Amino acid sequence: MARTAAQIDPHEPDPIRGEIRLVSDYMYAWALWKYAQLPPLARGIFKRFVRRFPELLKAEFAKAKVIKKSFLANDIFSVDGRTRTVIEALSLRPVDERIYLAAIVAA
Repeated sequence: MARTAAQIDPHEPDPIRGEIRLVSDYMYAWALWKYAQLPPLARGIFKRFVRRFPELLKAEFAKAKVIKKSFLANDIFSVDGRTRTVIEALSLRPVDERIYLAAIVAA
């Protein structure tokens, strides 16, 4: 059963920020599971999270999938690769949300 960011964290007053946090959580979990040398228990927890996320949070996973594809296609250890990945991630947000996010960062 798919859920929304508000259902996952009903205490988050900002649904945009809640969705961004969930997508970020997925990306961190995926990267740690894929690239880090973790103890078996931690590795198993991240693996289960990464596998369950798509079925529980379909809308958020669709965005995470695009970011993950960009992450894999670009050399994120170079300035150009990081820039392309960030631009692609930001392009997932409507223009008004990008302006809102810029205002949060500038504050």
